[in-house]
Amino acid sequence: MTNNQTTHQAIDVANKATELNNQWLTEKQAAEFLNVSPSFLAKNRCYAKGKDIIPYAKLSAKCIRYNYYQLQSWLDAQIQAFKSEELS
Repeated sequence: MTNNQTTHQAIDVANKATELNNQWLTEKQAAEFLNVSPSFLAKNRCYAKGKDIIPYAKLSAKCIRYNYYQLQSWLDAQIQAFKSEELS
């Protein structure tokens, strides 16, 4: 692999990450990203409280969107909380 090919691959990866950070995901896409079912997300919207609520935007009764960046931040916070619990 040439240096030029490596540079192009790195640029492609960076561009894809930037797209995802600004992308609003459907419920199905968000479920795939979090490796959960869409029904889990629906139940979370109805029953979760406080820090357990997965961030979302409700555009209409049937149009729910999840921001990739917010999902990643929420997931990171959940992982940190789990690690803290394990240590105590």
